[in-house]
Amino acid sequence: MSSPPTHTRSGSHLPPPFLQSLSAKQLVHLHYAIPSKNEPERFSQFLEEPRRTPVPKRFTFDALNSASRQARKESEKEEKKDAGRARSDSTNSVSSNIDLLKEVEKVKTVVDVVDWRFYSTGLCICLLNLVAAWDATSLAIVLPTIAATLGGSALQSFWLVISFLLAATVFSPLFATLSNILGRKPLLLTALTFLTCGSFIAAVSGNFTGLYIGRTIQGIGAGGIAILSNLIVSDLVSAVDRRKWSGILGAIWAIGIVTGPVIGDALAERSRYRWVFWVNLPFSLLAFLILPFFAQLKPASPGPIVQKIRNVDWVGFVLLSGALASVLLGLTWGGTNHAWSNFRTILPLQFGFIGLVVFGIWSWFSPFASIVSIDGLDATSLATLVQAVVQGLVVFGSLYILPLYFNIAKPNLSLVGAGIRLLPWTLPLAVFALGTFFLLGKTKYVRPAIWTAWILITIGIALLVLVTRKSSAVLWGCAVVSGSGVGILYPSLHISSQLAKSTNPKSDGIDVITATEEVDHTSAVTRFTFFQFLGQTLGVTIGFTVFQNRFLANLTANETFKNYAVQYVKGSVALVTRVPLGENGSPAAEMVDVYVHSLRAVWIVMAALAGTTLLVSLFMKEKEMARSKVPELIVLDEAYIV
Repeated sequence: MSSPPTHTRSGSHLPPPFLQSLSAKQLVHLHYAIPSKNEPERFSQFLEEPRRTPVPKRFTFDALNSASRQARKESEKEEKKDAGRARSDSTNSVSSNIDLLKEVEKVKTVVDVVDWRFYSTGLCICLLNLVAAWDATSLAIVLPTIAATLGGSALQSFWLVISFLLAATVFSPLFATLSNILGRKPLLLTALTFLTCGSFIAAVSGNFTGLYIGRTIQGIGAGGIAILSNLIVSDLVSAVDRRKWSGILGAIWAIGIVTGPVIGDALAERSRYRWVFWVNLPFSLLAFLILPFFAQLKPASPGPIVQKIRNVDWVGFVLLSGALASVLLGLTWGGTNHAWSNFRTILPLQFGFIGLVVFGIWSWFSPFASIVSIDGLDATSLATLVQAVVQGLVVFGSLYILPLYFNIAKPNLSLVGAGIRLLPWTLPLAVFALGTFFLLGKTKYVRPAIWTAWILITIGIALLVLVTRKSSAVLWGCAVVSGSGVGILYPSLHISSQLAKSTNPKSDGIDVITATEEVDHTSAVTRFTFFQFLGQTLGVTIGFTVFQNRFLANLTANETFKNYAVQYVKGSVALVTRVPLGENGSPAAEMVDVYVHSLRAVWIVMAALAGTTLLVSLFMKEKEMARSKVPELIVLDEAYIV
């Protein structure tokens, strides 16, 4: 009696290998046991090897080799073409089981390694973000002292801030791109080196050229630290905890903005402005002692490094950097150094805007991945980016313009006293930032917090229009309202930036974001950090330009000062330290009134932008991160992160 035939890959009918060792009696039994169906392969395959345990769809494994996944996909396609419903042979089964055990062990390692090294790394990241925030804000009240000490103009003084923020803006996406190639730790240490060296150069410099070099190098380091901190947090924690750590970083920046001006004022008392730069060095050295030895960060990606560096969008980086610098130069020159109709103002603006258009076209058609990608954005993501720009614009525009009021209208205050006068604005900012962080950790709704923040910011800045030379209570009330709004906004926007668009909205209109539905997180973090720095840069630039142009117009309309209007405008920053407190009707009092009236134009612009952004925020959709504390793992062939 013949044994049941089986199909081979060549299509011939041969007895399976396991039947050749059976006795005649066993073969007879099998002859009557096998159902009469044309599916002998299914039976024989079942007897050759036990059915493999399928991997549940809620599991995935960290660092699964993408090349092996692709090879397995191709192999499965070939098997389906040749054998239809046939399974892999026993060799593949054993190999798959071995890989399964390895990957489970890797997942266990990733989850269990949350020890003191993890928290020391997190502490260093928070500390470095605090130092970067200090560098960005510590010159707020010190600028008049630097201008008076070094004999610099208002334009030279404000470019100490603009150069720092511009460098942070353009280099932050480059650090993100290079960190994917070379690894997080080398790039973080490089950014820390830039920050430390820039602080040292600025501290020992005795002229504006040295300060520009130091501040630019500082900005490169600060931009790298800001972007890498968010990426490292994304690497080390799950999607659930990412929301919490993002709120922490937002609160740290809020605290840095609070303490930066006060610390800078205290250290710069009596023209000792260099201490503003020296204060960074101890914290930087502490980070140098911890990060190289204890931080366990994402390593360099496999493959030839030189080829990957060549594939970086260097052309786009140069276009973006040159275009932004050209636009900022034109804006700061316009109306004061050169007339708006002068070619020295028109050409930089034209070249800058044309450069931005060329950058957009290049990014669209370039064979390389853009350093700032805006692909795949939905309405909520676009609204978040717009709010990040306006947030930086309003906060830094107000932060660097408001101290001019204290210096000119309250000349009897010391620098420390002027810094303390900022506390009604900065202290609620820190308190509400921390409170919002804890509140959003308990609730799933971000939109109400963002709406509340923009309402408070709009009202608080709009009320600054009522401030006069003798105002006190009104100013404090405005500061408390706007500072509270900014404090709510910082962690709220950071958390909102972590929520990618969902493809499966729930029936109640809330999009639930799980790990399978998240877009490229590196691109999302890079975009948010870039646009936040861009807003800060534009805030200082636009605030300075609006004030200078209104100051020139008001001086020209004043009979007392119109003959020296141009000289006063060029020295407007240092001038606030030289105008005495005068009685009503005196030239000093008139000058203070001109300053205060010129500042109103800045508040009107900032309030209008904040109100418009409130309308933009209404287009956001509520999104929620996964709430489960159990890491949500995904199908092997679809993703490979916890």
